[in-house]
Amino acid sequence: MYGLSSDEQVTDEQINEIIHKTHLDSLVKKLPKGLDEKLGPNAIQASGGERQRIALARALLRNPSILIFDEVTSALDPILTEEIIELIWSQEITSTKLIVSHRLTFASRVDQILVVNPDGTVTAGRHTDLKDSHNLYRKLVMADQFGGSGA
Repeated sequence: MYGLSSDEQVTDEQINEIIHKTHLDSLVKKLPKGLDEKLGPNAIQASGGERQRIALARALLRNPSILIFDEVTSALDPILTEEIIELIWSQEITSTKLIVSHRLTFASRVDQILVVNPDGTVTAGRHTDLKDSHNLYRKLVMADQFGGSGA
């Protein structure tokens, strides 16, 4: 199976569960060959959000000790974003998580936030502390709350 080494085994039940949790059911149903279908430039095209959820499903199937999410919800609508965030933070996903994001949807959930300042220095802290003490972070929070990009 794509992305798994020869010694990694997953069951059909695990695959179907991850497909459901990452909201890929409708995509898989419309593929002529189902999970055996090829996706990509010379095959069936998937949207940006579908590609993000496929990558997430593949990562979750491997159950690694560390998951790195780089803009994991950038191509998702707000409802799917919240559902994917809930999945990532569910107790069944025990991996250490490193989140890279310009959106602040994860901010209140993470243990540590790193803000890269304009001069290249980095300020670390929790969401509530940075919101109170770091001017740039406070501006990002306000921009995000009022429909800005957060970046």
